[in-house]
Amino acid sequence: MQRKAFSLVELVVVMAIIGLLAGLLLPAVQMAREAARRVACSSNLRNLGLGVDNYVTAMRRIPIGNDLLSSTEHSWASNILPYVEEMKLFARFDFNKQWDDPISNHSVAKANIAICRCPSALKIFDGKIDFGGIQGSGLTGLSLGMAANDAFGCGSLIVRVRDQPNPLRPSAITDGFSNTIIIAESVDRNSENSGRWACGRNCFSQNQSLDDSQSDGMISKHSGVHALFMDGRLNLVSKSIDTRVLGAWCTRNGGETTRNSED
Repeated sequence: MQRKAFSLVELVVVMAIIGLLAGLLLPAVQMAREAARRVACSSNLRNLGLGVDNYVTAMRRIPIGNDLLSSTEHSWASNILPYVEEMKLFARFDFNKQWDDPISNHSVAKANIAICRCPSALKIFDGKIDFGGIQGSGLTGLSLGMAANDAFGCGSLIVRVRDQPNPLRPSAITDGFSNTIIIAESVDRNSENSGRWACGRNCFSQNQSLDDSQSDGMISKHSGVHALFMDGRLNLVSKSIDTRVLGAWCTRNGGETTRNSED
């Protein structure tokens, strides 16, 4: 009796066809996964923005980006905890002590908050944040100081220093909410400070082009960088954006009229 079976040549051909189909399908699968990660990242940033917006509505002021004047360096992200459904975490903080005080705040600052993460980021550590507050920009030619009209103090989430000791009122955003970025992606930063949600050093002044891996500015693993404006609008900013436009978006009071073709 003769047995029916595949010949070696037929088997090799079938395997080659399967391999070819898998090779064609893999990029599509990777693109779909990245699209899902990008949507999740944008959703997390929107939720942080809603937290800031609810804080502003309740307190009638914009949260301090980094409390440097008191030397505690507590961040804007710590202050909006009650407005992102993290009241229990907020209650555990001692805001009179340094953000990572070994007795009072160290364990709290290591808490992992889902909306602070970008799914495309590579680094994993406790207390991580892949977004940063915009404290200003030097891309429009401002001097490198921390006063209201200086590169390190002209943003929407200011560092509290002697030059600017009080929280900003919404009326301080004279460029308009739709023209001022408040939070943007800045993935995989220093696990000791700038990459931690509880540390005010996650705020930064944007003084370089997008995706400069040597900086603590706007960095993303996506095709563009997610940036949240003060009016709640989310923009995937092209990495080839004109730096003058980027700088204008990072200042609250420069009076710039520059427009971007993507906007």
